Amino acid sequence: MISLRHVEITTKERYLREDGIGCLSSLKFLNLSGCRNLVRLFEGMQGLTSLRRLDIQFCPLTSLPYSIKYLKRLQKVVIQYCSELNLKMEFQGEDKDNLCLGVRKFIINNLPSLVDLPQLILQGSANTLQCIMIENCSKLKELPEWLQNLTSLQTLEILNCRSLSCLPEGMQRLTVLRQLKIQGCPALSESCRRDQSKIAHVREVHLDE
Repeated sequence: MISLRHVEITTKERYLREDGIGCLSSLKFLNLSGCRNLVRLFEGMQGLTSLRRLDIQFCPLTSLPYSIKYLKRLQKVVIQYCSELNLKMEFQGEDKDNLCLGVRKFIINNLPSLVDLPQLILQGSANTLQCIMIENCSKLKELPEWLQNLTSLQTLEILNCRSLSCLPEGMQRLTVLRQLKIQGCPALSESCRRDQSKIAHVREVHLDE
């Protein structure tokens, strides 16, 4: 069992046992789907030393564990249809100077309780993160100022987030940003048209009509 590479979990439990999957050091893909009672993941995720992709959907989680910062090989995170989840995960202690994650693609969709993006995951992956896709997050009112630190970002898609009204300052620092897509966000699109200096360097821009 310790050599498992791919695990998909659907459970009625409220908590995952750390001694259940936390010891699967060869695991590369973990998918949690339809866990209707699951409110918390186990904190000791550092045992998943080979994990490349984490998918979570249709789970009533309220947060992610900070031990995700130990998943140095994690490359893709997809979180969808989690109605209670907020992702406020700020740096703690020396994380700001020392944390070096390798996430390349971060996708969130249908997170109606989300008001913050996870600094720990995104800014912690500033040197590798290439793509962010944010869709149907109705309570997300602003993007963080630290977004400008994600200097490897090539694609940013924001879809149906109607509470967003402007891009943060410092977007000009994202010099390798090649594609910006904003759809279903009329206030944000209008703001980009009024102040094009933030996105003038982006090769491909798609805004609401």
